[in-house]
Amino acid sequence: MSHDQHQWEQALSGSLDRTAEGVEAGSGLGASAVIGRARSIRRRRRAAVVGGVAAVVAVVTPFAIAGADRVGADGLDPAGTPSVSTPASPEPTTATDPEQTPSPSETPPPGGVDAGTGDAPGVDYLEGRVLHRADGSQVRLAQRYQQAAWLGGPGDLVAAYGVDPSGASYVHVIFSNSVRSTSSTSGIVASEDSDAIAFIDADGTLMTNWAVDDPQTTGEAVLATGLDQAATVVGMTGGPNCFDPEGGPADADGCTVYVDDGSGTLTGYDSHGINASYDVGVGARDTRGRSATWTVDRGDFQYCTTYGELGLDPLVESCDLRLERISPTGDYVTAVPIESDGLGAASVSVVDRPGEVLSELTPPDGFVGDVTWEDDEHALAIVWSDGEWTMRRITGTAGDQGEIALGPVAGDEVEPPWRFAGAR
Repeated sequence: MSHDQHQWEQALSGSLDRTAEGVEAGSGLGASAVIGRARSIRRRRRAAVVGGVAAVVAVVTPFAIAGADRVGADGLDPAGTPSVSTPASPEPTTATDPEQTPSPSETPPPGGVDAGTGDAPGVDYLEGRVLHRADGSQVRLAQRYQQAAWLGGPGDLVAAYGVDPSGASYVHVIFSNSVRSTSSTSGIVASEDSDAIAFIDADGTLMTNWAVDDPQTTGEAVLATGLDQAATVVGMTGGPNCFDPEGGPADADGCTVYVDDGSGTLTGYDSHGINASYDVGVGARDTRGRSATWTVDRGDFQYCTTYGELGLDPLVESCDLRLERISPTGDYVTAVPIESDGLGAASVSVVDRPGEVLSELTPPDGFVGDVTWEDDEHALAIVWSDGEWTMRRITGTAGDQGEIALGPVAGDEVEPPWRFAGAR
């Protein structure tokens, strides 16, 4: 989704625990977005939330299924011998590695780290190695990831993204009995209905994937090749089947993926091969349909951000606030102070299309980290304040300081207990 805020954390290595813990400690806070419903979650998003990434050169590793009732408060599986899953297709030929262990989705016990005072989060989020889905179920993963998205389908596929200690990024597709890995130059981004994903592989190929009837593979369509290594995926519309509906298979839907080339141009690559490019100044931050937020250089070291429809004059511009996440309807945008950097922002605001600041959440002695939209009217923010982490639900109501959805959890300011799954 957001272009310049979703590049973080870790990798598959010989010791998954040590690698994951080392990368998590150095990752700080990211900013990524996953859209879901809090109180009336769209059921079609339950059927297939994001996923699937095909590898140009795949690394396939069998794995075991983790025990369904052995997750601690930190999201890690305690020591124990997992039961081995029965493959749905012939065993891959590489060596068995029981630590490659995602489990099927399941309903967790009530609570979690802390149920907070309000409704549970209506978005997907990561807590240690556990992917909590917006419908209340969870998927246990074999390692910590920066992003993870449930694809579903017959094999309950999961796609996940990480960065290894050397800085090399990768995408995993986790099947029922194997893991497929490919090097990438970007994270994963989901379609607006969260039923397809896109990413750029290490060769500069823009890949799209979605669930298919075969539980051991994914649908795959290439929308562009030869992209620069500085390019990142920003947003995706259409899908799930990204083949061209004109002349393609009967179930083709078509899709468009927006890519920032790293030098101020945002291009929408679509299934028809008709690509449109837009000037986005310093770079795009988010897209929603044909709308976007982007940063512009006004000279004399002044940077401003704008929100509007691509190719048209912006609806809102601010040189004090950094406009970021666009709500599902496009009526609101989240914003933080434009000078925000480091661990997070001093505050987060909800801004309407005329540009009026409707509300502002300012945590005392703390900061705001990840922010995402939960539904048309509610955003979620991961907040650190006075030695404690909370996940807060914010609206456009003046004076709203955020209903607590999760927490408080004591901890230092470097390692939040949760991270929004980040594929949307």
